[in-house]
This record gives sequence, C-alpha cells and structure tokens, in this order.
Amino acid sequence: MHRAESAHGGPVILKLADKHEVEVLQRLHANQLTKQTRIIPVLDVICGRLMVLPQRTPLSHFLETPASVDNVGELALQFLEGVAHLQHSSVAHLDLKLDNIVVRREPFTKKMDLAIIGFNCAVFADAEPTISGYIGTAGWSAPEVSSKKAYDPLLADRWSCGRVLMIFTDRMEPSWLRESLRILSRQLMNPNPSQRPPVPDATLLRLQAMEER
Repeated sequence: MHRAESAHGGPVILKLADKHEVEVLQRLHANQLTKQTRIIPVLDVICGRLMVLPQRTPLSHFLETPASVDNVGELALQFLEGVAHLQHSSVAHLDLKLDNIVVRREPFTKKMDLAIIGFNCAVFADAEPTISGYIGTAGWSAPEVSSKKAYDPLLADRWSCGRVLMIFTDRMEPSWLRESLRILSRQLMNPNPSQRPPVPDATLLRLQAMEER
C-alpha cells in the first residue's frame, strides 16, 4: 500500500488488490440503502485492481491515546455494526483483528468513525458454506480453523468478533455496556461453533446503554 493525495488534495491509500478482494468490497457496498456499513469505502478502482481508499488511523494506534477512553464503547458498537453487515451479506472476513480496523475523527464534530479493512482472505459464504484450511492470524482465529475438518466461515468470524470485543472491553470504564459486551464476547467465543449467537443489533445495545446512564 502507498500513500498519495486525491485530486481534491485529501490523503488516500493506493492498494493493489486481487480481483476477488475488489469483488468482495463491491458486494459489501452494493446496497445503496445501507447508510453505514462500517466497511472501508472504495473511492475508486483503477484497471480493475488498484483500489483508492481513504487514509485512516489504525485502531491499535488510537487506543494508545488518552482520547480513546471516552470513545471505545461507541467504537465497539460500530465494530459490531460492521460484523453484522458482513454476516447479513454472507461475507466471511476470516481475519478480523485490531490490525484490520481503522478509525477517523471528524474534524468539527469530533465524532469517531470506525471501518473494517483487509478483505484479501474473505470468502462468499453463500457460495462456500463450509471451507477448510488455515486462514487468518494466530490468536485471532477460531479454534476450528486450525483443525483439518471443514468449518462454517461465518461462525468462525463470530469467534474472532468476540476476541476483538474482549480487547475493547479491557479498555472500557465499568458500565452496563461493558458488562454486556463482555458477556457477548464470551458467548461468541464458545468453542462449539453451533452455540455462537448471531451478532446482535448494535442500535438496540446503544439505546439500552443510554437508558442505563
């Protein structure tokens, strides 16, 4: 990946991707009725492979700043929105981890905006409901990924989602939302894939958290 400037002078990232990753992102952004997918937007695709992406800050870098304390709960909910969109779109990311999450802060409102990146390992789960072989990153992948048996990629993503949520809750102040996300994290990381619950509606969690304040 290379940094550059867009025609309007804004910072962008140029990423030479394979056609599959381009197709994955095109599917995830195909529904124009979806206001916020929490998936990195594609500003342009050149010659079918060179993607132009907005430049954002890696989540791991942001979590090291004092500003993260007041925003980490909202970012966790935005991450859930992104994973829910993946699940509903039948796209398994298969490499969900901190390094594949980026954020930006709106200059005027100071509102935080999270996006998921890194779709080179992703699969279309409606075409491949079960897969085999190790895909992903050690420590972030579901237990069944390292087995020699076939597994459901969407259920594997739920485990990784829980693993990322655990990191978020470690950085949150005590609250109803923190405890709810911790419980959800443990449920999503159930060793039995069939016992992992669907990714919940982040909007409902957000409203419940507001009521508990």
